[in-house]
Amino acid sequence: MFQELPHMYVPPHELKQAIEKGDHRKLIGTVIRREDYLVPKAGGKFDAEEYDAHPEKYRSTFAEKIAPYMSVMVNGVYWQPGFPRLLTNEDIQQLTKQKAAHSVSDGCPPLPHRFLAVCDISADINGSLEFMTECTTIEYPFELFDPQKSKSEIG
Repeated sequence: MFQELPHMYVPPHELKQAIEKGDHRKLIGTVIRREDYLVPKAGGKFDAEEYDAHPEKYRSTFAEKIAPYMSVMVNGVYWQPGFPRLLTNEDIQQLTKQKAAHSVSDGCPPLPHRFLAVCDISADINGSLEFMTECTTIEYPFELFDPQKSKSEIG
C-alpha cells in the first residue's frame, strides 16, 4: 500500500529534516537498523559483536532520534530480556503527550501529537515495545493503547 502512494525513502539520519522541510504530499519512509539507534553507554560506535555478547552495555536512542518524527511504526525487531527496548512505557507517554495542535499543511486536521499507530509483528509481550501487553490475532488484529492511562484493549 505504501509504495502505491506518493512516497520517498530517506536514511534514518535524514528523517527529521524530511519531516520538517519535506513535501507533505508524500509519505516518508525509512528503514532503521541497530546501528541507527543503539549506542554504547560508555561512548563510541555501535559494534554488532559486542552488542550481541553484552547488550547491557548499550542504550537505545530511538525515542530521541527517530520516534519523534514518526506517525506510523512497523516493528519487527528481535528482542529478548536484557536487551535495550526500542520504546519504554515512559518513552511512549512522552511521545504522545498532548501538545499544541497544529496542521502541517492546509486541509489537514490539527493533531495533538505526531505518533499515531504501531504495527508490531514481533509479538513480544512487554518486549522491544514495553507498552505492548497483548499479542494480536487475525480475529483481533489491533491493540488499542492509551499511553496516558497505561491501559490497552484488543480490538
